[in-house]
Amino acid sequence: MGSIIKIVFIDPPSLSGSHSEDLRDKPVTPNMGLIYLATYLHSRFKEVNVNLIDMVANNYNYQDVLKIVKNINPHIVGITSKTFNILMAYKIAEGLKSLSKEIVILVGGAHPTALPEETLSECVHIDAVVRREGELTIGEIVERFSKGCRSYDLFEGVKGVTFRNRDGGITAEPDRELIPNLDSLPFPDFSLVDYKKYDKVYNSVRNRFEHRYPIFSSRGCPFNCTFCMPLLTRRYRIRAPEGVVEEVSYLNKRWGTQQIYFEDSLFGLKRKWFEDFCEMYIKKGLHRLVQWGFEIRIDTAYPLMFEKAKEAGCIYIFFGVESGSELVLRKANKKYTKDQIFQIIKSAKDAGIAEIFASFIFGLPYETMETVQETLDLLEMLPIDNAAINILDVYPGTETFRMADTGQGGLQWIEGKRMNWDSYSRCEPQVKVNDLSPQDLIQIREKALKVLAKKRKRVNFAYAKKAINYFFYLLQTNPKRLLRYMGKSFKGHK
Repeated sequence: MGSIIKIVFIDPPSLSGSHSEDLRDKPVTPNMGLIYLATYLHSRFKEVNVNLIDMVANNYNYQDVLKIVKNINPHIVGITSKTFNILMAYKIAEGLKSLSKEIVILVGGAHPTALPEETLSECVHIDAVVRREGELTIGEIVERFSKGCRSYDLFEGVKGVTFRNRDGGITAEPDRELIPNLDSLPFPDFSLVDYKKYDKVYNSVRNRFEHRYPIFSSRGCPFNCTFCMPLLTRRYRIRAPEGVVEEVSYLNKRWGTQQIYFEDSLFGLKRKWFEDFCEMYIKKGLHRLVQWGFEIRIDTAYPLMFEKAKEAGCIYIFFGVESGSELVLRKANKKYTKDQIFQIIKSAKDAGIAEIFASFIFGLPYETMETVQETLDLLEMLPIDNAAINILDVYPGTETFRMADTGQGGLQWIEGKRMNWDSYSRCEPQVKVNDLSPQDLIQIREKALKVLAKKRKRVNFAYAKKAINYFFYLLQTNPKRLLRYMGKSFKGHK
């Protein structure tokens, strides 16, 4: 290949720093998409050097990143982006081109995949969008670069790329076929990041704080929830359970990993796969070494799953509940009832799963004050330990985006919010729905958070133990953060 090809991958914050993912002092886990890409490139090319820059984990600002990239002097820079941080991606791209016009700037992720032409139109400093799954596409671009291809020759005929063509227009090459065998990919290399930069999470079973490592057993999701922004289409692909167990064993031996979280969009969809995985996990002795958790839909879970999971060392499960209204659920393509929600979550609790989490979204299509109350009632009733409570974000490429354009389901864009990417904060509505104003939705979320806080305090001993441990953890690791929390607490009691 010749001389070393230097590549930088950047995971940016939002431009305003208002997004919920930016409000943490540190993220819990690194961006697995970028780690997969970097690991793949290192395994395929001997003369490639990839650096990862996680701006939030390292507390880097825009100027910091420009200085770091200038010192590295890379040939190619890739920026990952969701909707909430696309404007920062644009700003970084502009800054990088001011350093050198020769830097090849690629963007990928959910937002550019949904709007590739718009992304290139909105930011003239980006050379190409890598759509959907990136390993093979970026691999082909790097191979062409190593052979001396530059400018348009880097992208013409490369599947999965949208780029600026020779005539000044935009060309979208056909989609690239998805990787059929996920087991062909190397295990993600965590030496690419400094894990001390990532926050520890509290393990209520071991009564301590520890690092959580992400892992994938599958890609894709066959369901079509109206609010979901699918990156890799609806095609569901799953690794062999043996390979997943082997990766967990490797993480434990190589990095001392004691807790993992499956970041699959939908874990354990295939019942036989799940039960085989649990049996192999136990046979390997990992249930005593590495505890784990996962996310699942209500209608793909079943009581025996939780018993098997508990036996294999599972300590937490995240359920996508979203609403307590069967009308809202049905219109969102969630095909389960309130009774199913309660029974499934109760089954998980009865099986001895230590921590049960659930997600709720207010402002979905067909939401009214009546359906909101149904959700608040369900939140109060469910035997959960914690919850993610959000206001609907209307992402490009989703059915809810189209519905907001047509007024279906009572959705109406708030003036100035359509395609106003910096407003995507999970706490700030882009739409109003039926009789619910933006301020109503914000107040409803605050009310739901108060319901959740009361539920957590009723856990009494477990809640108090966690609070005490968290106090001493922050006292040791982040006293400034502790002072901020204490300040908020005192302010709330005035």
